Amino acid sequence: MSTAERQPEHLTFDEYSERIATGESAGPPAGKPRRPRWVVGVLGGTEQKGRWRLGSRLRIVAVLGGVTLDLGPAEPEAPESLITIFTVFGGVEIIAPPGVPVELTGLSLLGGKSDERAPGPRLPGCPVVRLRTFCLLGGVTVKSRKGGT
Repeated sequence: MSTAERQPEHLTFDEYSERIATGESAGPPAGKPRRPRWVVGVLGGTEQKGRWRLGSRLRIVAVLGGVTLDLGPAEPEAPESLITIFTVFGGVEIIAPPGVPVELTGLSLLGGKSDERAPGPRLPGCPVVRLRTFCLLGGVTVKSRKGGT
């Protein structure tokens, strides 16, 4: 199979950052829509690390537990992903590379949500991650990796 006949490559958010930083173009991801995935942390913790696929929809539930989601090695399958987060007495930590556009909205009751990344320009052409949060005595935090990378 020649290079031109291969399926479109799936770049991770880290690879988008590297390509755009070196002046290469990184077009929008190509892929067909899939059913929403779930990440659940109930009475314990769950971590989503390593290379994984981020579809157009993801749901996270943290009840008396925590969830850590690392977007750096995620391969976005759509130009926009909606992550819906429900926390009750739990917490969710989203780790996003600098420049990845993350939009944080939602409702917090005796809890909180925050984007603690340093402000900076968005990566052009990078897929958007929308976080819709519903927190009850819990919280959602968006952070960069330790050391800012």
